Amino acid sequence: MSAPVPKRISLLAQTVNSIRNQIYDGSWGQYLPPERTLCERLQISRSTLRRALEKVAAEGLIDLGGSGKRRTILAKPDPERARLPEEYTNTTHRIVWLSQTPLAEMSSINIRLIASLQARLAQRNCTLSIIQLPERVREKPERHMDRWMGDIEADAWILHWMPEPVQRWFHHHRRDACIFGTPADGIDLASIEFDTAAAMQHATIQLQHSGHTHIALLRPDNKLVGDQRMEERFLQLATDNIHHTAIRIGDEPEQIERELVRVFTKNDQRPPSALICTHVHSALYATTWLQHHRIKIPDQVSIILLRSQPLMRYVYPSLSHYAINEERAVTEIIPQLNDLMSAHISSSARINLIPEFKKGNSSR
Repeated sequence: MSAPVPKRISLLAQTVNSIRNQIYDGSWGQYLPPERTLCERLQISRSTLRRALEKVAAEGLIDLGGSGKRRTILAKPDPERARLPEEYTNTTHRIVWLSQTPLAEMSSINIRLIASLQARLAQRNCTLSIIQLPERVREKPERHMDRWMGDIEADAWILHWMPEPVQRWFHHHRRDACIFGTPADGIDLASIEFDTAAAMQHATIQLQHSGHTHIALLRPDNKLVGDQRMEERFLQLATDNIHHTAIRIGDEPEQIERELVRVFTKNDQRPPSALICTHVHSALYATTWLQHHRIKIPDQVSIILLRSQPLMRYVYPSLSHYAINEERAVTEIIPQLNDLMSAHISSSARINLIPEFKKGNSSR
C-alpha cells in the first residue's frame, strides 16, 4: 500500500492552530490582542483572521466580543489539539457531495469530475460520498434539513448546484461546507464555479457581431442562482435593434418541443436566428428538431452550447461549444476542502473557472 500524500495546511488552518497554541501557552493573558495587531503578527488579512476567530470562539476558547471590545480568553484548548493539526492525524475524513440528482443520472462531465476528486481525496485519506438531497428538503430546508441529515456523518459538505434556500441554511447552521456552483447574495461560504454566465455573454456578443438580431436562450426552468443571474444578464444585453428571448424548458422532450414549436411556428415575432443552449439535452433536441423541420444549421439558425459534454463530438454539424476542465476544478477545490477538514470552517474564496470556446460548424 502506498504512503499517504503529504498535505499542505491552508493559511486558515495555520491561523486557527497558531491562535490555539498561543492561548495554550498563555502568551496573551486574559485578552486577545486587537485585530490589527494580530493581523500584523500573523501576516494575514483581516478576513482570514475573523474566520479563524469565529472557529476558535465556536470551540469555547474565546468570546467574539463586540464593536470596539477586546475578546476575552475563556479557556485553554486540549494540549493535543493545540499542538497537532487534525490534518496530520491518521483519521479518515468523509466528505459528502450533495446533489439534486442521483449519480446514475448525472452528466458525464460531473461523473468524471467526481471520479477525479475521489481519486485525489483518497490520497489524503478522505472518502467522497454522493447523496441526493430530496426535493422537499431543497425547497424547505429550515423545516426538514435537521431531521433529514439525521445520522449522516461528514467532515465537510460540497453543495453541488444547490438553490438559495439550501445555501442559506448551511450559511447559518453548518459552516463546514463549500459551494460548487454560484453562491447566492450574502452567502460567504467558499465557492467554485464554471462561469457559464461569462460564456453566455461571450457567445451573445459574438452572435450580435455576426448580425443576429433575434437570439434565444434555452435554459432549464429551475431556481438555481447561476441560471437566474445568467438569464437576467442575457436580457440586459439586448439592444433597440437586437431582440433577446429567454425560454425556460423542462427536462422532458415534450416540454422542449412545445417551446420550440411556440417560438418558431406560433410566434407573432420573427423566429430567432440563433439559439444559446445552457445544457446538452436542449442542444441535442434543438439540433435534431430543426433538422427534422428542414431548418438549416447554421444558415438559418445558429446554435451554441454553453456546457459541453464529450458525447457532443459525435453530433453533426459539430456544435460550437464551451469546454470545461474537470482536472483544474478538482485542483482548485482541494484547498477549500483542506480548510474545512483542518479548521472546520469555510474560507471566503471565490473561484471562477472560465470555459474555453471551441468553434464548430453550428454557428456563424
